[in-house]
Parts: sequence; C-alpha cells; structure tokens
Amino acid sequence: MFRSRNVTTLWFFLVFCFSPGFVWSRPSPGTPDGSGRVRENKIAGLRPGQDTVEEAKKAFGRDPDQAVDSRQISWFDLCGSQRAVIAFDSNNVIQSITVEQMSVAGIVDCNDKVYSRSVRVKFGSSRGLFRRDRCERITEIYGTPDSKKVSDSNQTIYVYSYDRSNERPALTLEITCDTAMNQVYSLKLAVSAK
Repeated sequence: MFRSRNVTTLWFFLVFCFSPGFVWSRPSPGTPDGSGRVRENKIAGLRPGQDTVEEAKKAFGRDPDQAVDSRQISWFDLCGSQRAVIAFDSNNVIQSITVEQMSVAGIVDCNDKVYSRSVRVKFGSSRGLFRRDRCERITEIYGTPDSKKVSDSNQTIYVYSYDRSNERPALTLEITCDTAMNQVYSLKLAVSAK
C-alpha cells in the first residue's frame, strides 16, 4: 500500500509537469514576466550596490591582479584576454563591474579546458552572456534595450535600465557590440541614480 501511493504520487507529478498546458503556459526562461525584458543583477558573479570587495576576492578566489587606482581593482583572465574591473565606494561596496578586453596577453597554457571553462563562467553575466558571443544574443537574452548608442563606426552600446526593487538598487547595464566582428566586446553593470 505504501509503495503504491508513492508510485501514484510520482506518476501524478510527472503527468502534471510534462503536460502541454503546464509546459506551454510558462514564460520563456529569459523572460520571467513574459514581457521580453529580464533584469540583470550580476556580472562576474557580483552584484553592484550589494556586494563588497571582500566578496569579490572570494568570488575570484584570490586577491586582485591589479589596483587600477584607489577605488578600482581588476582580475585578469589571461586565456580570454579579458579583465574584470571593479569600482567601489568608501565603504568597499561595489558600484560597477566591467568585463572588457585586456590590451596585453599573458604567458599561460590555455589548452587546459577545465581552466578555460571555469574562468569563462566567472567573467560573464548571470544570464549567460559572455564577451565574444554573437551580438544577437544580447536581445535574445535581455529583450529590447532602452536605447542604443553608436560610440564609433564599429561599436554599438545597448543600454538597459532597471529600477530599484525590493532591496535591489537601480542598475544600468551597458553591453558594447563590435558590429564589424558581430561580437560582444564588453559588459558593464553599474549602480544608477534612479
């Protein structure tokens, strides 16, 4: 009797979860409210306006590779020729995170696939957007931007603004697309003054 009830419960759960009404009535994974827009809260695993420099050190598993100035530090991904630049306030609360190209490549063995996979995850957005992804992924993941700015003939900046909600600060996400290469060039998530 006990085993029969467990099988019946399991069967009901499977039928319910995989029924067409359940599967097709949910919004797509990238659009929790079905509006085509999702909120980004993290770049490089960190939340501007909420996380601190100490949490950044834990996320990267080491001290910063470079102190840009008294309020900016950065970590490098030598294989990906990129860096994460963290700007913070006087209380060590992160104000912005930028993942951008490094101008100087380091000497490191980049054939280790485990290393490259683990580092790639650390330098992307929480929604799975990374540098060098094709530009179409920007709107596939985040929907229509609030605005687009052309910074030069080969770069377009997609701007998304997110209002303050619950305990989350207002944020601005800027994603630069290199239109000549059709690749994401940089990602920046920053606290905004909304």
